[in-house]
Amino acid sequence: MDFFFPNVLWTPQSCLLIIYGQTMVNCLVTYSMCVVSLNRLLTIIYGQTSLFRTKRGIALCLGVQWLTAITIPLPTFESNIEHCLLTGLMLGYQIYTLIIIVVLPTFFIIIINAIFFVRTIQLSRIVQPMGADFSTAVKRRRDTYLLKYMFIMFSIFVSGWAPIYIIAVINWTGSAIPHTIQRIVTILPILSLLGDMVNLFFYNQKLRKYLFSKI
Repeated sequence: MDFFFPNVLWTPQSCLLIIYGQTMVNCLVTYSMCVVSLNRLLTIIYGQTSLFRTKRGIALCLGVQWLTAITIPLPTFESNIEHCLLTGLMLGYQIYTLIIIVVLPTFFIIIINAIFFVRTIQLSRIVQPMGADFSTAVKRRRDTYLLKYMFIMFSIFVSGWAPIYIIAVINWTGSAIPHTIQRIVTILPILSLLGDMVNLFFYNQKLRKYLFSKI
């Protein structure tokens, strides 16, 4: 924040609010990947249930994502305002932010993929009947690919943002890490965002065909 109009934006009235907004946006991104991964896993496991493919199911997932992202960063408002103006959140709240943005979603994604791995092994041992629905198999294969793809996107996002929040915990006094290193590390979230955009471009075949047709 000290890069952009610090005298205007970094005030006692806006300091904690800006940090809350930043934390909420990052929570929206991380938990959106968690929700999509959970939705795809449930679709794979309960393929006969149409709830996870309907608009109501999608709206429910979006509601859970937004509610979580809005409420879970609220404790940061209890941080000391004087410390916020100097270096940001206090140590306890820096650790809390690291946990809700990096640690919890990472464990969640790992658990989702572990369940998916076990489920895949179980399904591979089941002999499919001759008259099995081909379209169901195609949908399951597509959901499996999407689940793996969300894991890759999440890994790229976390690799860009985790160093920022780890440094914020280590450097909560503002003097533990040189300022030059902090500025260099701020490039990582930009690179992770670029990486996710490139991945989305290669994943969306229709978008690639449309863009190439216009070139």
